[in-house]
Amino acid sequence: REHILFKLNSRGVKGKTTIKLALDSSSKININEILSEGEQKALSIAFFLAEISSIPSNGGIILDDPVSSLDHSRREYVANRLVREAKKRQVIIFTHDIVFLHTLQKHVNLQNVSASYCSVRRNGNRAGIAKTEMPWITLSTSKRIKYLKNELPKLKKLESKLDPDMYVHKVKTWYMLLRESWERAVEELLLNGVVERFNPSVQTQRLSKIKFTDEIVQLVTEGMTKTSTYVHDESHAIGRIIPSNDEMIEDLSKLEQFSKLFR
Repeated sequence: REHILFKLNSRGVKGKTTIKLALDSSSKININEILSEGEQKALSIAFFLAEISSIPSNGGIILDDPVSSLDHSRREYVANRLVREAKKRQVIIFTHDIVFLHTLQKHVNLQNVSASYCSVRRNGNRAGIAKTEMPWITLSTSKRIKYLKNELPKLKKLESKLDPDMYVHKVKTWYMLLRESWERAVEELLLNGVVERFNPSVQTQRLSKIKFTDEIVQLVTEGMTKTSTYVHDESHAIGRIIPSNDEMIEDLSKLEQFSKLFR
């Protein structure tokens, strides 16, 4: 809002600077009555980035959920701006926003910036469980295949040790993840990223490179049909046999075969 005049009041306490956004007006109007929370956040980020740009030091910066309350266009700009800043200094960003994380990753790849990722989770009463692996929902098809392949030897060891009901549950979970991997492969590989769940835009320029054959359709159909069989609850009268480890390896190899068609 270019027609609104505002000012930044600052004060320092024990070496820390506190900034307060206020309207530059003779009328005593609360800024919350004029600017939305998102607009105030955008101005605050703009001031912060302008301030560090004027400082000769290249010390690192840490931001906690910097885009909460921001609209899509501002979130895109902030992601781009922070990645550009990472070329000059260390930038650490905490966020629970998967869409914003995806946007950051996009600009990291576009600008060829080195980045590392860490997920921190809570499990029951245990908090602060850190892993260098990203959450499952963010993983690409190739990384999902790698994860599922690494799980197979573990399931092989449990096959003869666990109670059959408990083992069935673990197998069904594995097939549920395999089914989700087929879904990710469809959007990432078959549709060539034209439409992705975390990308707000439709990449129409990628349409020309889509490969669509009867063989590919058949692989997807068979893969989704097989995995859905073990994911959905069935009548016990069917008496379906639990897949062996060898059968699971074969089912995963079909997804690998599918992914190789797009290399």
